[in-house]
Amino acid sequence: MHTNKEHIMVIVPTLNRWVTDSICSFFAHAVHKSYDKDHPFKYTVSTLAKIEGYAAVRNMAVKQFLQSPCDRLWFIDNDTILPADIFELPEIDGDIVTLPYPFTGTMTPAIVNYKNLEDFDDGMEDVVPGPNGIADVNGTGMGCTLIRRAVLEHPKMRYSTIYETSDGKVKDEADDPEAPAPIFKFHRRPSGRWEMGEDYDFCIRAKRLGFSIKIRMLSICGHLKTIDLNEAVDKVLLAFQDGRADTKTYVIK
Repeated sequence: MHTNKEHIMVIVPTLNRWVTDSICSFFAHAVHKSYDKDHPFKYTVSTLAKIEGYAAVRNMAVKQFLQSPCDRLWFIDNDTILPADIFELPEIDGDIVTLPYPFTGTMTPAIVNYKNLEDFDDGMEDVVPGPNGIADVNGTGMGCTLIRRAVLEHPKMRYSTIYETSDGKVKDEADDPEAPAPIFKFHRRPSGRWEMGEDYDFCIRAKRLGFSIKIRMLSICGHLKTIDLNEAVDKVLLAFQDGRADTKTYVIK
């Protein structure tokens, strides 16, 4: 019997208000397991809807998490198809723990081992799993990823607190109670095109600070994404630039 359950906050970011059937099933099982005296974890589950931008929605989730007493934050993106053994993931000991997650149009797991953490463009290498199919990696997508509180609370994981909002105002996080925690940042080239996602940027900085990133290679999530990343970025930028974003957008300056 577990008297002191580890408390995990599960947040599903969704830009369009829908989630996969497997996530609905996961929510139901998570609530049931929270009341199981023999299950080692307790879950709080929620969604964040209609927040423009990948980085902004993750930062909103981080803020919600840090205002709670929970021990770990579990991101599950709304277009994820979860494997049957998903509840084994929290049992892995690591600061950041994840599952392979296919990129759009391929079955390549979204895991990256950099030859040099300073050089994102070195690309992907083969990852050799150890016991129980677990491997150390330097980067991962956030589609199905648990993060320990210590990572998100580390002061060096925070960017500048200065934001621009969708109504053209520049604010400081300290003066805006609605502003998200400035942890995740999407990187663009001067042309505005995609340079590096907020997920890999987050992992690179966490790895430099000595945090571990573990992946369980025995399970692979499904991925229903049907839009090119640059196309998605263009839609967010357009909504931001012409004021059509139906909720406040935050961009770290």
